[in-house]
Amino acid sequence: MMRSLGLDISTVSVGWAIASEKGIEGWGVIELPKSPLLSVKIAYLVEKFALVKALQPDLLTIEDTYYSFNVKTLKKLCYFTGVVLSQWNRGEPEFVNASKARKVFGIEGKGEGGGKSKRDFIKEEVKRKIKESEEKEAKENSEYAQQNREEAKEEAEEGNENYLGRLSEYIM
Repeated sequence: MMRSLGLDISTVSVGWAIASEKGIEGWGVIELPKSPLLSVKIAYLVEKFALVKALQPDLLTIEDTYYSFNVKTLKKLCYFTGVVLSQWNRGEPEFVNASKARKVFGIEGKGEGGGKSKRDFIKEEVKRKIKESEEKEAKENSEYAQQNREEAKEEAEEGNENYLGRLSEYIM
């Protein structure tokens, strides 16, 4: 099964998502330190990207940079993108513009056009993940309770046999 890692790199955070044929398997945000030192942010990004990369994606897709930023911001984005690329060793990454990436998931930039807004999409994903987690926990709790009932029943049956055995010894 092919897994793809998508990144949205900004100067304050890096959004990431792992997707496969099954859909989105995981996602999150790497919040960069508020340090004024670029070296601190880069070291932190290297450390956190290693954790995301450990999810073993096969492909890397990076949201392309808008060129309307000021030069300082554009340089920082290039540095952070360079850091990510220096850590990637599984083939050429693909760069996509934001509107193309949003269309893949049916997300509109600001909620216009009848598509879901980014905020609505994230809310739905969080609700879905919570529901999955709750269902899994409920199933595990149910299985655990069933196991406890069976063990209690076995103990009660063993206890009755032991009690009857002791009672018959006493009577005899």
